[in-house]
Amino acid sequence: MTAEIALMNNKAVVLAADSASTVSPIGKVYNADKLFRLRNDAPIGIMVYANAEYAGIPWETFIKTYAADKSREEQSTVLEYVGDFLDHVRKLSKGGETGEGGGYSGIIVAGFGKIELRPTLVAVRVAQEDDELVAQLNEFKDFEADDLRNELLPFAQSEMVHRFRDGIDPELLEIVWSRSARDMASFAKDVSDLLPTGDYDDKIAKLAKKRAKRFKKRLKRHIKKNYRTPIVKMIRSLPKEELADLAESLVGMTALKRRVAPELETVGGPIDVAIITKGDGFVWYKREADHRHRTQSR
Repeated sequence: MTAEIALMNNKAVVLAADSASTVSPIGKVYNADKLFRLRNDAPIGIMVYANAEYAGIPWETFIKTYAADKSREEQSTVLEYVGDFLDHVRKLSKGGETGEGGGYSGIIVAGFGKIELRPTLVAVRVAQEDDELVAQLNEFKDFEADDLRNELLPFAQSEMVHRFRDGIDPELLEIVWSRSARDMASFAKDVSDLLPTGDYDDKIAKLAKKRAKRFKKRLKRHIKKNYRTPIVKMIRSLPKEELADLAESLVGMTALKRRVAPELETVGGPIDVAIITKGDGFVWYKREADHRHRTQSR
């Protein structure tokens, strides 16, 4: 698995990814590249997670051949880049391995198309079905069309990002909601059992369910007001360098949690961070891949 983050405001897109790559079933973890420049001549980047290959060909091969292909035209939007890139993958993968069962790959493309002055992010899940590439849209954030101002989007293993943004682990939040609903229903039954014979059971049960829903709404409002809203407002105003520092820290938090947890350490290693702006294009803020490759070649 992996931990990847996209932070966006009107000024920039920041992409960050760890470098752990798990080999099953032996569980070894290696350093891998997951964040790339999609085009050498455009302000756009790409991240991959889950299955590192398609049709037996590494995603890195698809990405780097696409980036270097000068015959491909510049696309007007990020969404068009995604379509053009997937067409490149289909063409290049002919003759590769066929079949199903390889799982899916997560693909995140973000930046600016030729006509876009504000950023866009498109995330798709790609799988091989009946020897054909099938892509399912997972996220689509168009700052221009939807009048967005900021986004914090985690991919793959994302629980620590939710803790940072919402002030609570998402699994714990689900437990609180479900447990409160069950306790309300149990309390309603206990009260009903104490009352004289009458038509109270249904009325009390409905009241308990209503109270449980009200509690859930109040908790959501509290999280939004006191945790999520201040965080997203901060992201809106941060300069690009501080966005990059925040993205790196969030990936690092997930890696630290996995390091001390009893399960397999599936997030870790050096973190790559890139800043994408309309004016400066795709710029590496922290590029650990070159260091990794030099170390491995010694």
